[in-house]
Amino acid sequence: MLFILAYTNPAFAQQQPTIDSLKHLLTAAKQDKNKINLYNSLAKQYRFNDSSKVAYYASLAINLAQKNNYPKGIADAYYCLGWITYMKNHYKESERLFHKTLSISQKAKYPVGIANAYNGLGVVNKNQGNYTKAMQYYQQSLKVKIKVGDQNLIAHSYNNMGNVYTLQGNYKKALKHHYKALKLRMKYSEKRFEAMSYNNIGVAYQNMGYYSRALKYHQQSLTVAENFGDTTIVALNYGKIGNVYKSLGNYTQALQYYLRAVKIDKRLGNKYGLGSNYVAMGECYHQLNEFFHAKQVYQNALSISKKTNEQSTQSAAYQGLANVYLSQKQYKVSEKYFRKALHLRKKTKENALLSETLLGLGTVAYEQKKYDKVLVFTKEGMAKAQKSARLAAIRDVAALSAKTYEALKDFKKAYTHYQLYKQMEDSLVNKEIIRKISQAEDQYKYRKYQDSLTTARQQAEKRFETQIQQQKLTNRLRLYIAIASLLAMTLLLIGVAVWNKQKRKHILQNLVLKETQKELLEEQILRKEIEEVALREQLHIDEKIKEIFQVNLESKDHELTKQALYLVQKQQLIETWSQELTELIKQAKGTVKDNIQTLNKQMKKEVKATEAWNNFTQTFELAHPSFYKKLKTSFPELTTYELKLSALIRLNLDTYDIAEFMNISPESARKAKLRLRKKMNLPSTEALREYFRNM
Repeated sequence: MLFILAYTNPAFAQQQPTIDSLKHLLTAAKQDKNKINLYNSLAKQYRFNDSSKVAYYASLAINLAQKNNYPKGIADAYYCLGWITYMKNHYKESERLFHKTLSISQKAKYPVGIANAYNGLGVVNKNQGNYTKAMQYYQQSLKVKIKVGDQNLIAHSYNNMGNVYTLQGNYKKALKHHYKALKLRMKYSEKRFEAMSYNNIGVAYQNMGYYSRALKYHQQSLTVAENFGDTTIVALNYGKIGNVYKSLGNYTQALQYYLRAVKIDKRLGNKYGLGSNYVAMGECYHQLNEFFHAKQVYQNALSISKKTNEQSTQSAAYQGLANVYLSQKQYKVSEKYFRKALHLRKKTKENALLSETLLGLGTVAYEQKKYDKVLVFTKEGMAKAQKSARLAAIRDVAALSAKTYEALKDFKKAYTHYQLYKQMEDSLVNKEIIRKISQAEDQYKYRKYQDSLTTARQQAEKRFETQIQQQKLTNRLRLYIAIASLLAMTLLLIGVAVWNKQKRKHILQNLVLKETQKELLEEQILRKEIEEVALREQLHIDEKIKEIFQVNLESKDHELTKQALYLVQKQQLIETWSQELTELIKQAKGTVKDNIQTLNKQMKKEVKATEAWNNFTQTFELAHPSFYKKLKTSFPELTTYELKLSALIRLNLDTYDIAEFMNISPESARKAKLRLRKKMNLPSTEALREYFRNM
């Protein structure tokens, strides 16, 4: 039985011309094999957007292919069905369909079908946390694709393998595979896949802690997606940029990007994106101790994910709610949500995340002094954490176990678990330290190489000088032999023997000389290589300095944005109060009315006050000391109003925020930006934001 539930996603406008073209070809098709291939092509086009259409066209393909004994068509149809059951989290049924695809393709000797089946099995196992098995399937798929020679399919395999390495925490290998995928996709694939590769590289860099690089690649992905109009990927990248700022602890900045993603997802009806972004927003609000808003967005995520049956998002929302209630010390409610998350994560086999849910349940039990229950949860949590090799989870579970055994007065076991906690803590801390130590080690090795090369060069020069002296001695001996041969023929045999001996010695000396010259040449080559390594190291250090500068600059921009938003909120609040006072004036009489009118005038003056703007300008000039100077030098005719507008655009505020900040309508803000562009004589292809950022 196929567990296929209908889902739709309106974000596939780019695919509609292809679908219309396939339907037109289907109407004109006469041969059954052509019809089968077209049915499967239509099913493939709909597989991310409308499962009911996939089921419909795949069923037509299977029925007609069985009548015509066309196994290739049957295999392709089952692959499409396997994909949509996977999208609905029915992993067992999906795995069965992919195995069926594999069996049919192997019997028919259909390599593309075999590669697709292995790929599908890899995806299913990856989503269940079976990363080793998933990697084995992806590698088998890649081998077949290389034989077929389809560069686009090969790129997909590299991409999938990179995603598994990211999940395993092996980010260097992840980057290696994602760069391979990107290189191929830039040549052979659709632009949406190129954008996704940039996105995946950004995710890997974020996990490594290289936040500037992560932002760079997410921005590249965003640019590619904007250029070809894929708003789904635009929203995805806004969410990923939000994740980077969340990792940096800039929760306010992160929320701004999540809100941008949510706006687009709402417009597209992209419920999957909405759910994940609401969960991320909940984490930010929780960190800011805004518990009401955190619970609100987690409930939004739950509501959406239940409709789409996106169980991983549901479990994340339950986990988030449980953590919020735990912070509020509402232990019974917290336990209820942790248990719901546990049920779903066991059901969907999210083994890598089970440890954090079990840790949460253990923490709730510990706070209620139910120590026996704590040990049940920590035992299972430790097993899951060790299986998925999550060092942070092992550390946290070990810490809770140590505290529990200490409370039970079992100090021996408490000490054992504390040692494990300390070991994991040191490992996590050392990951960052190791990078710095490795740089120092490289510098030490470089100096050691230089010392050894100096010694080797001195020894080689000494050998070379000795060989020259020996060469001079050989020449003198030859002269003596020649004289001796002229003086006495009787000594001829002795002379010949000596000469032969010296000749062999000369050959040997020449060989030694050539070997020495070779060593000197190799030494020069090695020195060049070391110089290249030193240069690369210096470039790396320069890049790190640049990253630190970029992070500091982003932090200052973050403070400026907060200040700008504060000014907007202050202005909105004063305007709201002013409107309410205007209504009160209509109802009041006499002295009261006069007093209210006076107060209202003062508040309107406050809206126009420049002190807040002056504070903002001073802070902005500290962060960007040459911005106004360069702008005024290049465009001296710009007004104060236009200089303000330029600063707000430089801070990446959108049109609506600018309008609120400057107390004008969004339409007026758009016109002001157009006038500014015209005044600066900028081409339409160059974005104002990028122009100001590069100033």
